[in-house]
Amino acid sequence: MLQRFNEDLKIYDQAIFLKKNSNRLKRKADTLLVLGRKNEAKQDYFEALRIGNLSSDQEQILYQLARL
Repeated sequence: MLQRFNEDLKIYDQAIFLKKNSNRLKRKADTLLVLGRKNEAKQDYFEALRIGNLSSDQEQILYQLARL
């Protein structure tokens, strides 16, 4: 199962390299959180909030950040 999340993480990194956007950063942060990489997840959540356009996901991101 963790192997699948590591594979997903590589895909998100590639997608972010091609075009960084808040949705991709949020999904990467969610994956990092599952893998127990909280500090990295926190950085990506903050970056997703900073670059914006996440009104539907903003509440969830803030909830996740409060838990970290």
